[in-house]
Amino acid sequence: MPVRAIGEALGKTVDWDGPTNTIYIGARPGESAKKTLLSDLTPSAKNGYELFDVINDSFGNVYRNCATLKNIGNSMYVEYLLDKQYTTLTLTIVPSGDKYSFRDDQATKLRVDGDSKNLWTSDMLDYKTRPVTIEIDVTGQDYIRFSTTGEWMSEGYIIIGNATLS
Repeated sequence: MPVRAIGEALGKTVDWDGPTNTIYIGARPGESAKKTLLSDLTPSAKNGYELFDVINDSFGNVYRNCATLKNIGNSMYVEYLLDKQYTTLTLTIVPSGDKYSFRDDQATKLRVDGDSKNLWTSDMLDYKTRPVTIEIDVTGQDYIRFSTTGEWMSEGYIIIGNATLS
Protein backbone atom coordinates (compact mmCIF):
# COMPACT_ATOMS: atom_id res chain seq x y z
CA MET A 1 0.00 0.00 0.00
CA PRO A 2 1.25 3.54 -0.66
CA VAL A 3 2.66 4.94 2.58
CA ARG A 4 1.76 8.57 1.73
CA ALA A 5 -1.93 7.70 1.22
CA ILE A 6 -2.08 5.81 4.52
CA GLY A 7 -0.30 8.58 6.47
CA GLU A 8 -2.45 11.34 5.03
CA ALA A 9 -5.62 9.29 5.64
CA LEU A 10 -4.57 9.28 9.32
CA GLY A 11 -4.12 13.07 9.23
CA LYS A 12 -0.32 12.84 9.49
CA THR A 13 2.32 14.49 7.36
CA VAL A 14 4.50 12.14 5.35
CA ASP A 15 8.10 13.08 4.60
CA TRP A 16 10.93 11.31 2.77
CA ASP A 17 14.58 11.75 3.81
CA GLY A 18 16.55 10.72 0.70
CA PRO A 19 20.06 10.59 2.23
CA THR A 20 18.96 8.09 4.90
CA ASN A 21 16.21 6.37 2.84
CA THR A 22 13.78 7.01 5.72
CA ILE A 23 10.05 7.70 5.60
CA TYR A 24 8.62 9.82 8.43
CA ILE A 25 4.93 9.71 9.27
CA GLY A 26 4.10 12.60 11.58
CA ALA A 27 6.85 14.67 13.21
CA ARG A 28 10.46 13.61 12.75
CA PRO A 29 12.28 12.55 15.93
CA GLY A 30 13.43 15.67 17.78
CA GLU A 31 10.86 17.87 16.01
CA SER A 32 7.71 18.95 17.77
CA ALA A 33 4.41 18.19 16.11
CA LYS A 34 2.34 21.05 14.70
CA LYS A 35 0.05 22.55 17.34
CA THR A 36 -3.41 24.00 16.80
CA LEU A 37 -4.90 26.49 19.25
CA LEU A 38 -8.31 25.37 20.49
CA SER A 39 -9.47 28.99 20.24
CA ASP A 40 -8.81 28.86 16.47
CA LEU A 41 -11.36 26.05 16.01
CA THR A 42 -15.03 26.85 15.51
CA PRO A 43 -17.30 25.07 18.00
CA SER A 44 -19.66 22.58 16.34
CA ALA A 45 -22.18 22.92 19.22
CA LYS A 46 -22.32 25.12 22.32
CA ASN A 47 -24.38 26.33 25.25
CA GLY A 48 -22.86 28.76 27.74
CA TYR A 49 -19.60 29.07 25.81
CA GLU A 50 -17.77 32.34 25.29
CA LEU A 51 -14.42 33.29 23.80
CA PHE A 52 -12.57 36.07 25.62
CA ASP A 53 -9.71 38.13 24.22
CA VAL A 54 -8.46 38.59 27.80
CA ILE A 55 -9.72 37.17 31.11
CA ASN A 56 -8.05 36.94 34.54
CA ASP A 57 -8.20 34.22 37.16
CA SER A 58 -8.31 34.92 40.92
CA PHE A 59 -4.52 34.66 41.20
CA GLY A 60 -3.62 37.44 38.76
CA ASN A 61 -2.85 35.20 35.78
CA VAL A 62 -3.99 36.55 32.42
CA TYR A 63 -5.39 34.25 29.71
CA ARG A 64 -5.68 35.47 26.12
CA ASN A 65 -7.92 34.14 23.36
CA CYS A 66 -9.29 31.43 25.61
CA ALA A 67 -12.47 29.42 25.65
CA THR A 68 -14.66 29.65 28.74
CA LEU A 69 -17.78 27.90 30.00
CA LYS A 70 -20.35 29.74 32.08
CA ASN A 71 -21.13 27.88 35.24
CA ILE A 72 -24.89 28.40 35.37
CA GLY A 73 -26.70 25.08 35.62
CA ASN A 74 -25.27 21.74 34.61
CA SER A 75 -25.92 21.87 30.88
CA MET A 76 -23.15 24.24 29.80
CA TYR A 77 -20.97 22.72 27.10
CA VAL A 78 -18.88 23.31 24.00
CA GLU A 79 -17.98 20.72 21.35
CA TYR A 80 -15.24 20.77 18.74
CA LEU A 81 -14.88 18.54 15.70
CA LEU A 82 -11.40 16.97 15.68
CA ASP A 83 -11.93 14.54 12.81
CA LYS A 84 -9.28 12.19 14.26
CA GLN A 85 -6.52 14.70 13.40
CA TYR A 86 -4.93 15.04 16.86
CA THR A 87 -3.39 12.89 19.56
CA THR A 88 -2.94 15.24 22.54
CA LEU A 89 -4.96 18.07 24.09
CA THR A 90 -2.98 20.26 26.50
CA LEU A 91 -4.81 22.92 28.52
CA THR A 92 -4.94 24.89 31.75
CA ILE A 93 -8.19 25.04 33.70
CA VAL A 94 -9.07 27.46 36.48
CA PRO A 95 -12.15 29.37 37.67
CA SER A 96 -12.24 32.98 36.51
CA GLY A 97 -11.59 35.98 38.71
CA ASP A 98 -12.44 39.68 38.54
CA LYS A 99 -16.03 40.53 37.57
CA TYR A 100 -16.63 36.94 36.37
CA SER A 101 -15.60 35.34 39.66
CA PHE A 102 -17.15 32.49 41.61
CA ARG A 103 -19.05 33.03 44.83
CA ASP A 104 -17.73 31.32 47.97
CA ASP A 105 -20.50 28.68 47.84
CA GLN A 106 -19.99 27.65 44.20
CA ALA A 107 -18.18 24.56 42.94
CA THR A 108 -18.25 22.47 39.79
CA LYS A 109 -16.36 19.84 37.86
CA LEU A 110 -15.19 20.08 34.27
CA ARG A 111 -15.65 16.99 32.07
CA VAL A 112 -13.89 16.33 28.80
CA ASP A 113 -15.62 13.70 26.66
CA GLY A 114 -14.70 12.35 23.28
CA ASP A 115 -16.94 10.29 20.99
CA SER A 116 -19.46 9.73 23.83
CA LYS A 117 -16.95 8.51 26.43
CA ASN A 118 -15.33 10.33 29.31
CA LEU A 119 -11.66 11.18 28.70
CA TRP A 120 -11.06 13.23 31.86
CA THR A 121 -12.96 14.79 34.78
CA SER A 122 -11.54 17.41 37.13
CA ASP A 123 -11.74 17.43 40.89
CA MET A 124 -14.18 19.97 42.31
CA LEU A 125 -13.30 23.50 41.19
CA ASP A 126 -14.11 26.46 43.44
CA TYR A 127 -12.88 30.02 43.93
CA LYS A 128 -9.71 28.75 45.68
CA THR A 129 -8.72 26.31 42.91
CA ARG A 130 -5.25 27.01 41.54
CA PRO A 131 -4.59 26.69 37.79
CA VAL A 132 -4.06 23.09 36.69
CA THR A 133 -2.36 22.14 33.43
CA ILE A 134 -3.31 18.75 32.02
CA GLU A 135 -2.73 16.59 28.97
CA ILE A 136 -5.50 14.40 27.58
CA ASP A 137 -5.07 11.65 25.00
CA VAL A 138 -7.49 12.44 22.15
CA THR A 139 -6.12 9.90 19.68
CA GLY A 140 -8.79 8.73 17.25
CA GLN A 141 -11.51 11.08 18.56
CA ASP A 142 -13.94 12.59 16.06
CA TYR A 143 -14.98 15.27 18.55
CA ILE A 144 -14.39 16.51 22.09
CA ARG A 145 -16.93 18.04 24.44
CA PHE A 146 -16.23 20.20 27.50
CA SER A 147 -19.06 20.40 30.04
CA THR A 148 -19.64 21.57 33.60
CA THR A 149 -21.39 19.45 36.20
CA GLY A 150 -22.22 21.94 38.97
CA GLU A 151 -25.40 23.91 39.55
CA TRP A 152 -25.05 27.67 39.72
CA MET A 153 -27.18 30.65 40.52
CA SER A 154 -24.84 33.45 39.41
CA GLU A 155 -22.38 34.01 36.60
CA GLY A 156 -18.83 32.80 36.68
CA TYR A 157 -16.61 31.03 34.17
CA ILE A 158 -14.32 28.06 33.93
CA ILE A 159 -11.30 29.16 31.91
CA ILE A 160 -10.04 26.65 29.35
CA GLY A 161 -6.73 28.43 28.79
CA ASN A 162 -3.58 27.86 26.79
CA ALA A 163 -5.36 24.98 25.04
CA THR A 164 -3.50 23.35 22.16
CA LEU A 165 -4.05 20.24 20.08
CA SER A 166 -1.16 18.33 18.56
